[in-house]
Amino acid sequence: MLYRLDQAPKLGSRFEHYHRDVRDSLIAKASQWLQAKPGQATATLYGHHLAQYYLEQLQQHFEPEKKADFRQRYARLVQGNAAPTAYLQEALTYKPYLGISDFEFATNWVRRLDPVVNERVLSKWGLVPQDEWFPPC
Repeated sequence: MLYRLDQAPKLGSRFEHYHRDVRDSLIAKASQWLQAKPGQATATLYGHHLAQYYLEQLQQHFEPEKKADFRQRYARLVQGNAAPTAYLQEALTYKPYLGISDFEFATNWVRRLDPVVNERVLSKWGLVPQDEWFPPC
């Protein structure tokens, strides 16, 4: 498994630098991690355990920059020519990194819809008073 992990990082990437820094102590730390789990005091470290430990460490190490990147992408996200459901699916990929409530997320999503679609959604949900549905003639 370690051989496969050595092949993963792209040369010159931050991932490669991180991997090079942790590689020598990876098996020892993964063994400690596994044996610290309840009921695993004498457990043997197998490849799937090593991979699980390594993925957790990667997540922990790169999480702050991933959050910042996803927040920037979300801030630039607009519906454009995409269907509202496709736009929603893309927006939902960023949601775990935004730190906002479901209500705030839904409000932002509706607000960023194409103006014509936005108007129809707001009227359908009853968020626009009926007297404002039709402009005066």
